[in-house]
Amino acid sequence: MARAGRPRLNISDEERKERNKASARKSNQKHKLRHVTIDKDLLERFTHLKDISSKKLQVELTNRQFFKLLLINMENV
Repeated sequence: MARAGRPRLNISDEERKERNKASARKSNQKHKLRHVTIDKDLLERFTHLKDISSKKLQVELTNRQFFKLLLINMENV
């Protein structure tokens, strides 16, 4: 049975990985995305406070939304 869609490119796995990395870099630059790395303890605190804020606001906050709220609150202090 024939597969639907575009056939796979005839390139090596290494070339495929490089193309995927380049695509991700281009997408991140286009959308101005940056990744933030935090350790486990900070992540647990962040998640706990996000859950508390979500319950208080009665809305499930995403990490991005909660991070924005933190920044807004810090600017208003």
